[in-house]
Amino acid sequence: MKRTQNTELKQTDRVKLLRMVLLGVVATVFLMAMILPDPGDSGNDLGLAEFAEDVSRALPSYRIVEEIPYDAPIKTQIEYEVVLEESTDAANIQILLEHLLDLGIKRRGYSYHGGRPTHIFAYVYPSEEHTGANWIGMVSQIGRGATPRFEINKELLNLPPPDEWGFGLSLDQRKELFREVFILENTARIQAEATYPSLNPMSPGYYSSERAMPIIIKQRNEQIRIENKLQEELFQRYEISENDLNDIVLEGIKNNWPQPQ
Repeated sequence: MKRTQNTELKQTDRVKLLRMVLLGVVATVFLMAMILPDPGDSGNDLGLAEFAEDVSRALPSYRIVEEIPYDAPIKTQIEYEVVLEESTDAANIQILLEHLLDLGIKRRGYSYHGGRPTHIFAYVYPSEEHTGANWIGMVSQIGRGATPRFEINKELLNLPPPDEWGFGLSLDQRKELFREVFILENTARIQAEATYPSLNPMSPGYYSSERAMPIIIKQRNEQIRIENKLQEELFQRYEISENDLNDIVLEGIKNNWPQPQ
């Protein structure tokens, strides 16, 4: 009788063990089906080319030319002005922007808001001459923990190299002429305002169009007169026409040439 009971117990144990093994096999097959990609679905596969491209993404060489902190009860802010030190593409600029955002998040030492920034801004420029003008990449986070905003100016990033010669001038000469045009316009404005000073904001009737408009018109006409005079000097010095000058200015704007600060 005992032998029969022992035999039945052993058979029961074997059935339980077999059942556990089968359950383990089924679970393993299910997990493998979930993990392994469908052979017919190539959309989720990372090919060798894509893998190599992904590995090639790296933090480009850069230099922070200016850090602008702001610390007050209303907000605590850090702004980075950054210059690239090598040519790169949009994907690597994105990596740089994420890196700069992380630098800002880890920044400490402020007096307000727990000593950490609430606002973070970073601007990436192609050269130090471009700082303060057109950036090729920027990131902003307004409010701690807020979703950051990334922007990349692909149009400026992918500019073709300009022609070395044009309008009888070298590339360096055209860039210098481009800068002189902006200096010329600023000079003309300052001289015109000196000739016809603006009204004192504290004077009676300052906001009256009858008093302000005649002065504004005189300033504008004087500015145009001075600009024309200075442009004539440029035409003679560089031996170009007015149309040439306009085309060079457009070339500079399209190619993001540095402007005077």
